[in-house]
Amino acid sequence: IMKELIHPFIARLYAGMEDEKGKYFLMEALCGGELCELLYNETQFSERWSLFYSASVLSAFGHMHERKIAYRDLKPENLVLDTLGYVKIVDFGLAKKVKSGQTYTFCGTPDYLAPEVILNEGYDW
Repeated sequence: IMKELIHPFIARLYAGMEDEKGKYFLMEALCGGELCELLYNETQFSERWSLFYSASVLSAFGHMHERKIAYRDLKPENLVLDTLGYVKIVDFGLAKKVKSGQTYTFCGTPDYLAPEVILNEGYDW
């Protein structure tokens, strides 16, 4: 899924391979650290930076939703900064192409699960 998502706020996956020892990915270098680390060190973002990061993530999600992809693991640890300070979404291990309009798989990081996932009500993007 990640390889087909070419967007300025989604980390690029250039290649991947698998052997008997594991899976390997060649990805865009993101050396700015996790957004949650920056927030921890800053304690709060200015309104300007909050709007910038929010708009960046929403733009990436719009791109995914146009392609009927449900990301399913949004959390601060999966938002990583490049060297210029742009946020990029990483970790597409739970992402899924949604064909029927909804998915019912119980997955995600427990502290960040949406109520409809916990209640097994089905969800889309």
